[in-house]
Amino acid sequence: VLSLTDTSKHGTILEQISSTLVRYASEEESMALIKQLEQDFPESAEVALARARIASNYKQYTIAEEAVDHALALDPGSSDAAVLKFTLLLLQKKKQEAEAFAQAHLKINSDDTALRTSLARHYLEGNKLKAADREYSIIYEQDETSIIAPMALGLIRMDAGEMNEASGFLERVLELQPNNDMARIYLGDIANQQKRLDDAAQWYRAVTDSEQLFNARLRLVNVIRKKDGADAALRELEGIHPETPTQQTDIILLQNEILIESDRVEEALELINSALEDSPEGIDLLYARAMIAARREDVAALEKDLLRILDLKPGHTQSLNALGFTLADLTERYDEAYSLISAALKQKPGDPFIL
Repeated sequence: VLSLTDTSKHGTILEQISSTLVRYASEEESMALIKQLEQDFPESAEVALARARIASNYKQYTIAEEAVDHALALDPGSSDAAVLKFTLLLLQKKKQEAEAFAQAHLKINSDDTALRTSLARHYLEGNKLKAADREYSIIYEQDETSIIAPMALGLIRMDAGEMNEASGFLERVLELQPNNDMARIYLGDIANQQKRLDDAAQWYRAVTDSEQLFNARLRLVNVIRKKDGADAALRELEGIHPETPTQQTDIILLQNEILIESDRVEEALELINSALEDSPEGIDLLYARAMIAARREDVAALEKDLLRILDLKPGHTQSLNALGFTLADLTERYDEAYSLISAALKQKPGDPFIL
């Protein structure tokens, strides 16, 4: 097939060949066939790249690297080969080598958006936000149609507290993709942080995507609580219809939070007790009731619920810390308290609340 086809179409054909071999042939057959193909087409970067992909699929990283290096030697500007080389290095936990390779390749091939996007995402996942910002900014300048770049830049600037710049990037996302409701939620979050509550409510109400709708409605409730008070927020909550048990729990927990903030502790307790009748092993609900007990300095009730959580989920960090703190604060059971808090700290070293 390759012999009979124009070389410009070899890349597409080899992707089909590679996926077929991986799907239907054994590892030995796949590797032998693709090696033979590389011998038949020794000057084909596409064939070398196909061999690298198949070897990578079988975690034969040494062979994969050798093949991808051959592909890059034949076609130094190949974006597909560069991305695969970068990915192979990361798969082998050679993070610094991967970053150095990507930066060197991009110095020569500055318009390789695919590799730059992979590098930017890698920086973002590693919490190297300045480096990620730099790469996404270049993509943003190079590709006016990119949605990924302004979305990422919006989130990075939000994290840095640069809310006006973040808004600009997120509004650009909506210009390019008007149905992007995640951008609307983030714009609502920014308006909320800036205390532009009417704007925040407007952004949240504009969300229509079924996957984001519940999230947006809960955020809207919090805005209404700030704007119009607890009763208005609780009325808004009543209009939300959960589709899953998790959503039902989220609604109950937010109701509980609003009631407690309003010093309606008895109503909150009644709400949580009722929910626990339906979900007696609901860890979040048990923890919420334990926190109500803590407010009332009811050590016995708090201990009962937190021990139940630790029975259901041994090592639950919040419960270990809360029980230890309460025993230290309201009893003289200091040895138990110290043991519980120490166990929590082992799981989350440096956590300021536990410390």
